[in-house]
Amino acid sequence: MTKPTGQPLPMSPSPTPSVSSLIARLVLSSKPGDHPRVICAALSAGIPPSVFHHLFPDLIDRVLKRLWNDAPHALLFFRALLLLRRPAASNFDHALDLAARPGDHRAVGRLLSLRLKLCVAPTPRMFAILMERHAAAGKPDRAVRLFLSMHRHSCKQDLSSFKTLLDVLCKSHRIKKAQRLFRALWGRFRPDAVTYNIMADGWCLLKLTSRALETLKEMVTSGLEPTVTTYNILLKGYFRSEQEEAWAFFLQMKKRSKEGSNCKPDVVSYTTVVDGLGLAGHVDRARKVFDEMKFDEWFDTGESCLQEEGIGIASRSIPEAESKFKMILEAYSCLQTGARPEHFVEATHVRVVRKGAYGAHRSNSTLVKAPFLLKAYKRAKEECPHNNPFLPWS
Repeated sequence: MTKPTGQPLPMSPSPTPSVSSLIARLVLSSKPGDHPRVICAALSAGIPPSVFHHLFPDLIDRVLKRLWNDAPHALLFFRALLLLRRPAASNFDHALDLAARPGDHRAVGRLLSLRLKLCVAPTPRMFAILMERHAAAGKPDRAVRLFLSMHRHSCKQDLSSFKTLLDVLCKSHRIKKAQRLFRALWGRFRPDAVTYNIMADGWCLLKLTSRALETLKEMVTSGLEPTVTTYNILLKGYFRSEQEEAWAFFLQMKKRSKEGSNCKPDVVSYTTVVDGLGLAGHVDRARKVFDEMKFDEWFDTGESCLQEEGIGIASRSIPEAESKFKMILEAYSCLQTGARPEHFVEATHVRVVRKGAYGAHRSNSTLVKAPFLLKAYKRAKEECPHNNPFLPWS
């Protein structure tokens, strides 16, 4: 048995996906009840020696993420790692999250004791994981006490950790407790726009939109300007409660944006409206809202990249447009089926982003109604297909 070394290895350059995928496959080929030494032997025989003797923290994190949906195998890999070297703090955080999700208190306790024994300093992410699990298990008081004890473990309490606590309380429907903490610690942690957004979202989750609106007024009174995210939270909250109020709120957003207010509806706003109207059965109204979406404005960056470099460069150079386009696909899914966006086939988005506009045209011809896609498709046809690695036939 090899004893862990005294210090964690330095971070390495980003490992190639093939290495982490190979290690994950080797781990999955074993049984969850196997001894960690079996995993060590499989890794020693299945991966290059240069990789086996230099399992850097970022590579270990990537492997654990690949095994995220199989906690027993992921924790088995982590136990095998303990036979080779001392894990880094980020590795411990991932293992702790994996053990805490199914509620394995013994595994969590062992990991915390081992972390203390190996002198791996606690991180804010570790406290965030534990607070989230305590709140999800119906023990919000423990989450609060854990937050208040952070300084005893040499981990600073700051606004970021305070927002994490408020967020886990709100998502576990403990908004009243979060509100009391918000009031009590006002002077110590000066709230910002994100803090007010978290509180407003907590009220909206309970369909108490009027309380969320009061939070918005407090935000304005304190001198902070609401962001479009704030208005989107309220818009979604209105759709959870009463549809007509939601529609009036959406119209007010559009009206005030013309007057110079910072509440111009974005793709999230339109997707929320299309989703809400579609679920309520108002497909015609949802289609009208969908037709109002300004594709040209959202894809200016993509069009310029397309004109200068081609569809391949455009698909790699506009992550913002990619995320917005995915939400447009979700909105279109709501419009077509009247169902939630989760029912939309995820592979369509992957095909669009990674294979280019031609792939989008072949998978669903109605998607070329977006001007950017239409122009991208026409230009992709003009380019030599064998020289473009982003087209489906390459």
